[in-house]
Amino acid sequence: MAVRYFCDNCGRETHSADLSVMMISVPPHSETFDVCPSCAEHMTSELTRCREAKERRELLGGHDARSVAPAMAERSPSRPAGSLQRYGASVLDVPGVRPLIKTASYAAIFVFFFLAVTVISVIR
Repeated sequence: MAVRYFCDNCGRETHSADLSVMMISVPPHSETFDVCPSCAEHMTSELTRCREAKERRELLGGHDARSVAPAMAERSPSRPAGSLQRYGASVLDVPGVRPLIKTASYAAIFVFFFLAVTVISVIR
């Protein structure tokens, strides 16, 4: 009878010697996973990233995570597309950006109509 070993995270079949035991504990609960080396590395890097984000948030005096997102987006130059997808929508939540965009759009509409009226009046 053969025993087959699978990663609890990705489901890939592996050897028993390749599996690592990873315990994630958030009191009062904890879970144990048997993961392959690539999943162990990925999960460890994500936990490290989350810990760094929490430390940044605490350094900023408990501000909302959305205000920390632009600083975290600068952290990973190797994956700018992923950072943009993850934090791009929160740019609008930065204080002062939404009113600036609103004012700029009103100014653009005003300039467009001013030019349209000027062109129409010159044509007549």
